Amino acid sequence: MATKRYQAIWDRICRGERILLDGATGTECERRGVPQVVNTWNSGAALSHPEIVRAIHEEYIECGAEIIITNTFSSS
Repeated sequence: MATKRYQAIWDRICRGERILLDGATGTECERRGVPQVVNTWNSGAALSHPEIVRAIHEEYIECGAEIIITNTFSSS
């Protein structure tokens, strides 16, 4: 099933359509006062403040984001 979704997105890209992704989740976590976990930038927020991360993702969707990416910047 995931392959069909990826194919649909790829088809849209090939047709030159725009697809809106979410924004800077880590920056938004920081703006909302989520403390940074040492050595995880803001990806630790998924464990320490999952309700805030979920709310941020939901707000991006409400604003029109069609793709939500992981909040893992600088966490590997």
